[in-house]
Amino acid sequence: MGMKITKFVHACILVETPEMAVLFDPGIYSFESPALDIQALPTIKYVVITHEHADHFHLPFLEAVLKNSPGPTVITTKSLASQLEGKISAKISTEPLGNFEFFASPHESIPTGPAPENIGVHFDGVFTHPGDCQTFHETKAVLAMPMTAPWGSISAAVSKIIELKPKVVIPIHDWHWRPEALSGMYERLRELLQNEGIDFKIPADGEPIEV
Repeated sequence: MGMKITKFVHACILVETPEMAVLFDPGIYSFESPALDIQALPTIKYVVITHEHADHFHLPFLEAVLKNSPGPTVITTKSLASQLEGKISAKISTEPLGNFEFFASPHESIPTGPAPENIGVHFDGVFTHPGDCQTFHETKAVLAMPMTAPWGSISAAVSKIIELKPKVVIPIHDWHWRPEALSGMYERLRELLQNEGIDFKIPADGEPIEV
């Protein structure tokens, strides 16, 4: 497929193709982690933000990316776009551009208030990032799957993976788990999903995976 994917801590994903680099969901957990070196990032052409929660969007992170990569376009929800107007110098789009597609991917219900607008995004006909959703109904060959949260569960994530059968899964949205527990669980899931013909990757923060 010729794509390189790097996870940073939680839901932040760097996707690199021979033509461009795209950063998905620059959230606060990733920004505050030593695994992230913004100066070492390639020039970013697009920043995609699926919704406005802090673990997916942190303004200082976005500002640092814009400073390091002049001229990228931010693709996001109408709700967040309205908040960003006048705060950043980048072009903001609420429509899919170029190699991007949107798909129905509503934010799951949360216990602390109303769920925000959320977009699911396909990139380059290969990669899918659903934001904070485990009930979407489509994927490309490579799926960044949110694994656990106050609004979701590992069981729901695995059921969705088996239902949609992507070729490759990059687990995301797993900051809430202790690393020791996460490691053991992911090893078992890799074996389980291998029997389904699905390659479940176990990413190391800041280290690219080629797909």
